[in-house]
Amino acid sequence: MPTPDPARTVASHHIRIGGLRIAYRRAGAGPPLLLLHGGACDGRVWARQLEDLSAEFSVVAWDAPGCGGSSDPPEGFRMADYADCLAEFIEDLGLDRLHVLGHSFGGDWPWRCTDATPGSSRR
Repeated sequence: MPTPDPARTVASHHIRIGGLRIAYRRAGAGPPLLLLHGGACDGRVWARQLEDLSAEFSVVAWDAPGCGGSSDPPEGFRMADYADCLAEFIEDLGLDRLHVLGHSFGGDWPWRCTDATPGSSRR
């Protein structure tokens, strides 16, 4: 049986952003790739992509506030607040010049946070 590559092993983590616990999964080494899930799921939806893409990228899949292992946002949390949280997440993890892949609800956040983090993503 082949030995698994530790760089491709998916590891679960969390960080604190603005009083919220934000959960995420990370695997691989290389240019950063951020995966953003849709509204009715969490970062686990990207399990196959985390494994497959980790051969070429440092892949990160977050659980947005209120999803998966992340804490619930306060009442009145708006799209702009999600974008601000995502921008801080990107900064705190040091994801410089990252690639972003999002679907549904997660496809909207990158456009909202590019103003907060100019030059941080590849368009």
